[in-house]
Amino acid sequence: MLFRLPSATLSHAGSPVARCQSSLVPRITPSTGKEWHSSVCVPGLILAAINAKNLWDEHWEHWEHLPPLEDRIEYPYMNIRTKKYFWGDGDKTLFWNDKVNYHHKDE
Repeated sequence: MLFRLPSATLSHAGSPVARCQSSLVPRITPSTGKEWHSSVCVPGLILAAINAKNLWDEHWEHWEHLPPLEDRIEYPYMNIRTKKYFWGDGDKTLFWNDKVNYHHKDE
């Protein structure tokens, strides 16, 4: 051979080239997961909870400006009853909420 590389530049396990390449690969360890959890996940969940609380408060502020439930228009497609429910007084659905639902009973 006319030209031969020095043995230090060959990519054997203990050579400087191999050490340089392995330092470029990120190491993922259990402590990395804990760092992500405490620095990214927990603050993200806190911000999401604050946002949800603000949206909830805005919704109920808007609800206060609406007329009372008894004065609202009940359209023909709302609260259709073909037969009575077998629970309660027979008029309220399973997911009935007295704060937001109202049904004008037929007179």
